[in-house]
Amino acid sequence: MASLNTVLQYLHRAIPIPIIIFGTFGNTFNILIFTRVTLRRYSCSIYLLTSSVSNFVVLYCAVLFRVLIDGFEIDPTIVSNSVCKLVSYIQYTFPLISSMFMVLACIDRFAASSSQARWRKFSQKKVTLYTIPLNIIICFIFYIHVPIYFEVIRIPISETDFMEFCYCQGEYNQFFIVYHMILYSSFQPLLMTVFGLLTLRNVQRHRRQINSSLTPSTRIERRHLQRDRQMIRLLLLSFLALILLLPSTGAQLYYC
Repeated sequence: MASLNTVLQYLHRAIPIPIIIFGTFGNTFNILIFTRVTLRRYSCSIYLLTSSVSNFVVLYCAVLFRVLIDGFEIDPTIVSNSVCKLVSYIQYTFPLISSMFMVLACIDRFAASSSQARWRKFSQKKVTLYTIPLNIIICFIFYIHVPIYFEVIRIPISETDFMEFCYCQGEYNQFFIVYHMILYSSFQPLLMTVFGLLTLRNVQRHRRQINSSLTPSTRIERRHLQRDRQMIRLLLLSFLALILLLPSTGAQLYYC
């Protein structure tokens, strides 16, 4: 049993640290790309930019704290109940914020590729002035119960010693596991998949329309469509990366 715990401890050190390193480089690269003048005018780029910024909070709060706790047995969250509540709130809220920006980016691409003007109005840079703060507020509301029920828990392991960790207990524990799995691991991938498929359908329709005509105006539309397809490919890659990381969410909840 001791050897198994040692192996798990080394895994908790070896796996997350490369994630932090590559995640830092990847998100820095994303920020440099999406702040370029040619991309700043696209609302989808704004959503991907804000998602990358949110990912830094995820990397250096959620992931880094798990490395310290599980890999090195250093738990800063047990200093006090206030620290426990604050860190837990951030750890669960910001991954949701980041992935919801990805959902908004998928909706934006669907709106931009739509043939209906009322949908295309959503794919405007000025819309992000409202959707970005609204997304952040809603995500914080979704997890407003975390700082209420999370606390430093003490479990006796002998007559003179005890173990401390920051989590929730009782019936709320079971509720939270189901709630978090549905909200983070099921609801968002479902939305991304639905709007991703709708976007691909719209792009295929546009392609058939443009191929049937080669007027100067359609050549301009083709250039815009090529740029839209590039954004869609980038969005699909980000979506795939998110899907690959979802099992870690379930594992984290299982071992808590």
